[in-house]
Amino acid sequence: MMIEMVTAKVFSLALNHLSKDILSNWEVIAVNQGSVDVQGKKVQSNNGLEVWVGSLSNNRKAVVLWN
Repeated sequence: MMIEMVTAKVFSLALNHLSKDILSNWEVIAVNQGSVDVQGKKVQSNNGLEVWVGSLSNNRKAVVLWN
């Protein structure tokens, strides 16, 4: 039982750290708050995987793979 409690606590801390890293990533923020103001769209979906593409400034694209 003690091992399960420690494992749950370590997982919780790791998840919180991972979430913080993602949410404070300047590249992610730049995509979300780009100057183009056009929402990304899903361009492909297959077996639970999704590919999304969004427009950035200077004719660049952001590509995201969700699994």
